This record gives sequence, C-alpha cells and structure tokens, in this order.
Amino acid sequence: MIKEVIGYGAECDNCKKDWVNDCMGWGSMSDEVSMKHELSNDDWLSEGDKHYCPDCWSYDDNEVIDESRKDLHKK
Repeated sequence: MIKEVIGYGAECDNCKKDWVNDCMGWGSMSDEVSMKHELSNDDWLSEGDKHYCPDCWSYDDNEVIDESRKDLHKK
C-alpha cells in the first residue's frame, strides 16, 4: 500500500539550502523535535524559528550570518 506520510524538513533562512536534499539526501523527520535535533547534529544554527546552514553562519563572540549567501539556493 502507498500512503501519505507527513514529515519535517528544513531550509536555511539565509541561502535557502534544503536540509533534506542537500544534507541528508533522503526522507524527512517524523516530528519537529527530531528535526531540531538533527539540525543541531549537522551544525545548523537555530535562533527561534530561524535556521541557518553551517555555510551561512560563523561564531565571532556571537553568531554571525553571512549575508553574501542570501538566496543562493533559491529556486
């Protein structure tokens, strides 16, 4: 049987990189808590409802977002 399954993925709020396609390569997470945990494991920065891939942020006494990558992966 084929059935619909709801899953969670993430997109970088800066460059629009898709975590599922670019980082994981398959599937999605079954709940938001698991999704946030996986993002953390993959060095994504989460600030409230914003999420940034490792290519878009660095740490220099505070988190710094690389604005030069804005919308780099926008479709």
